[in-house]
Amino acid sequence: GGEALARAMAEGARLCYLRERLAGSGRGLAAAAFSHMGIPTMALDLARLTMDEDPAVIAAAAGREAGLRGAGLVVGEVEQILERGGPAVRAFAEIPWPVVITGTRNWDPAWSREIPLVVDVSLPDPEQRAGLWRTHLDGDTPKDLDPATVMAPFRLGPEQVSRAAVAARLRASFADRPVDPTDLRAGARAQNAAGLER
Repeated sequence: GGEALARAMAEGARLCYLRERLAGSGRGLAAAAFSHMGIPTMALDLARLTMDEDPAVIAAAAGREAGLRGAGLVVGEVEQILERGGPAVRAFAEIPWPVVITGTRNWDPAWSREIPLVVDVSLPDPEQRAGLWRTHLDGDTPKDLDPATVMAPFRLGPEQVSRAAVAARLRASFADRPVDPTDLRAGARAQNAAGLER
C-alpha cells in the first residue's frame, strides 16, 4: 500500500488518484506513503471549501504551502467540487507539486492534462481491522471484550476506525467507566452510516 505508492512517487508520479471504495480511506494511504518518503502530510479537505472561495486561488496557496513545508499534499474528496466543473478539479490536479487526490468515482481525463497514477484503495481485511481496533483501544477495554469481534459487522476504513475509537473512548469517559460494546457501536455508527454492511 503506502510503500508501493511512495516508490511510484519517488520514481516521478507527480499526480496520483486514489479511488476509494469507502470515502475517506485514501487519506490514510497517502499519509503512509509520505511517511515512507520521510516527509510530512498536508491534507486539504475539499468539503470545507465555501462557494465564495476560488478553487484556483486555494490550489495555488496549497501548492505554495506544501512546497515551503516540503510536505506531500493530499486533496479530497474530489466529489466535493465536481459541481464547479472541470476547471475546479484541474486547479488541484495541476498544482506544480506532488499531489494525491482522493475520491470514490472513476478518474475523468478532463480533470487534468497530466495522466495520473490511479490506485484502487481496498478496505482493510477483517484481520487488519482487528489490529487497528486493538491499536486504537489499547488498554481501554475490559479484558473479556474483544473490539474486533464486536465491530466485525462494521466495514470501516483506517481513518474511520481511529475516529470511532476516539468517539467510543469519549462516550465511556463521560459515563466514567471502561469502553463497552455500546460505546464501540455508537462510535462506529457516528462515522458513516453508508459504511455499514447491510
